[in-house]
Amino acid sequence: MYFVVKVSLTSVSFVANMFTIVPHVADPLRVFQSRSSMFVLNITVIDCTLSLLWLILLTLIEVYQKESNSNQYLLLLSNVVVRITSMTAMAYFSLALELYFSISRPFWHRAKLTPKVCRYWIVLTWVFHYTFQELTLTFILADTYEGVLIVVYSVIFFFIIQSLHLATFISLRKQSQAMQQQRDEANIKALKVRQRNEKRFLTTIAILSITMTVCFCPYFVYIILVKFPHLALDTNDKVWEWLGFLAHCLIIINAMINPFFYLWRLPKYKKTFKEVYCKCLKQQ
Repeated sequence: MYFVVKVSLTSVSFVANMFTIVPHVADPLRVFQSRSSMFVLNITVIDCTLSLLWLILLTLIEVYQKESNSNQYLLLLSNVVVRITSMTAMAYFSLALELYFSISRPFWHRAKLTPKVCRYWIVLTWVFHYTFQELTLTFILADTYEGVLIVVYSVIFFFIIQSLHLATFISLRKQSQAMQQQRDEANIKALKVRQRNEKRFLTTIAILSITMTVCFCPYFVYIILVKFPHLALDTNDKVWEWLGFLAHCLIIINAMINPFFYLWRLPKYKKTFKEVYCKCLKQQ
């Protein structure tokens, strides 16, 4: 049953994220040209890659049940999955930082944070993340401490992400208060529309980042208990099995819900999805 549930969730997650990547790349309505869209696409690519790797890993574990703990390819693939899982926090941090600058420093953001800079930033985050992971493997030989370091690394990013979202909301609130002092009605109306769109997008990303934090907590607890089994108080194999199942399912669910949330909360995703997929169905 565990295998069927995990594979079902992972398959839905992979398909949903693939269906989100295609409109981003095609962009027939030219609504995904902003800097934020590039960072959202980065998160979607991570979730899609993670879902695919989880699907392959779960299938291989099921096939090679007896030697899953000694098979070198499975161990290598599981290490890659863990690294990409922890990359999620870095991707959300990049998006939160970009949103903060776009709202609190709009002129600087428009002039300095060009699409080219954003692309370099995304590439550098991947390079930094994997370099950091390799350094921990090189200088921290104990597998126990490597797991703890990944947890601490991710938790620090979670705290910074939520702090950035809070600072962005405060900046948006200050701008709203300053806007009330203007006398140009046409300008006020345009600013209200812009702020409403910014607030909706920011709220969506903030909710997803909080959901990510909640979904990752059982996974971190599971890692700590696996690395330090003496911390677990008389837990039988069934409890361990359930905890591992819950932790991994929540990680997959976190990767799966983003596309559905974008469709629910953000009009530009609804319009683009209709343009891309409904048009394809009509042509067929």
